[in-house]
Amino acid sequence: MALRSTAVEGRLAHAGEPLAGLEVRLVGLADSLVWAEVRTGADGRFRILHVPPGGYALTAGERTLRFLTVPGFQALDLGSFELEPGGF
Repeated sequence: MALRSTAVEGRLAHAGEPLAGLEVRLVGLADSLVWAEVRTGADGRFRILHVPPGGYALTAGERTLRFLTVPGFQALDLGSFELEPGGF
């Protein structure tokens, strides 16, 4: 049986409009190291692939969007984050 890769994905928006080109980071809670860094696409979506299980902070610019635990071999769609101006 093949195991699926773990992915973390979501969308960034302001007033319902996509926020393109924003830097999104996944930071390990155990060591504070940046595990992954991606930019949102034209549709505001981001996708981080091959994430190992563990605890993370998801950040955009200077803001922490969410703390999350990534289970093994499961994709997480975090939905849409509505951001206010400033800090991103």
